Amino acid sequence: MSFYFIIQSGPLTGARYKVRPNLSIGRGSSANISVQDANMSSLHAQVQQKGEEFYLIDSGSKNKIRIDDRKTESLLLKDGVVFRVGNTKIQIEKVSDSAQMPQEEKGWKKLLYDNLSKKSFKNFEENKTITPFSKIPELTFITGLQRKTKWTLGYGPRQIGPGSYDLPIIGDDIPDICFSILQKDCDIIFETKHSDKVLLNKKRTDTAKIKGDDIVYINNIEIQIKLL
Repeated sequence: MSFYFIIQSGPLTGARYKVRPNLSIGRGSSANISVQDANMSSLHAQVQQKGEEFYLIDSGSKNKIRIDDRKTESLLLKDGVVFRVGNTKIQIEKVSDSAQMPQEEKGWKKLLYDNLSKKSFKNFEENKTITPFSKIPELTFITGLQRKTKWTLGYGPRQIGPGSYDLPIIGDDIPDICFSILQKDCDIIFETKHSDKVLLNKKRTDTAKIKGDDIVYINNIEIQIKLL
């Protein structure tokens, strides 16, 4: 018999992870299950095996492991149990080794692929005139499921968002095209049609000149823009 963690809320909803000794969950990139959850610690909890039983052990986090609105530092893994780590809800599922294996574990790249496969790319403009950037925009994800992902843009205009065919973002309740990067004269320009949801340097603006150390805020996603 094998146990699986099934993520039931947040950006990894639907992902399954086979339980094994030392499997870790947290907000940090070093965790085996890395979740962008502000209420998680960098290394929030870790699986330990004791005999034939598995336990999820808190790693000294502030919010602990929660089950039935009760905080605990040690959780015996049983089929059907639902618990929370930070704001992320996780269910435990027990699967017979002879049964069909659940779907593979999904990191952000797999989720992104699944998301893109459903897109028709209605925003793709085949005959759009492109212009090499005089200064190269470098976009780095600071937070979000794609944290530490870096894009270097050599030409424009470029569209960024879930509906972009080459610069897609994964996120909940965000516009299909969040913003665009383009060049006007010698300036690199930020543009958005969703200034209520997409902020530049924490301010609402439809268009602005990129200065070279800017941050775009889209819900819980932060993207830094530098000019090389």
